[in-house]
Amino acid sequence: MTVIDDEKLSISPYIRWLEFSCILPSVQPPQDDVLRAQGSQAPHDYGAMFSLNNLVFGIVGGRCPNAPIEKVRLVVDELAANPNFSASQADLLFYQALLLASAEDFVAVAALATESFRLRADVRVALYQINWLIRGDQIATATSLLQSLDRTYSDEIAASVELSGRYQFLQNRLQTISESN
Repeated sequence: MTVIDDEKLSISPYIRWLEFSCILPSVQPPQDDVLRAQGSQAPHDYGAMFSLNNLVFGIVGGRCPNAPIEKVRLVVDELAANPNFSASQADLLFYQALLLASAEDFVAVAALATESFRLRADVRVALYQINWLIRGDQIATATSLLQSLDRTYSDEIAASVELSGRYQFLQNRLQTISESN
């Protein structure tokens, strides 16, 4: 019985399949060649982006103990290269950064976040970027970016408990680092 028709180009069912294999160890994830073919040619789908967001943040948040991370990276990379998904490029770059952060290559991760922020200014992305810059020992760049955020997005940061908490945490972290040097 064929549940998903791989002749019809849609990445959404495959992302959902990855979600199920993440949660249920008995569910085998789709094959790489199928993910590659679907991801590289699929038409844009905001539902797929919503599912991918849940999957990536589930992995980052530790809610997917059996995450097929390499397969998720494959899908994100294919969608990022797929011209049909150009409207979601900023999100895909951010997802690439989040998944790459586990490898602790913070210079590459910060570069992806920089490009994501360039495409769509999102304070949350910038706050992640500052954290990755700190972890990559790029303290001066992190400090400069935090100051720039304060000047440009202070109202948005102040209006959100989540953003102001993250901002304050990073500000304190940078202060502690500068005091120890």
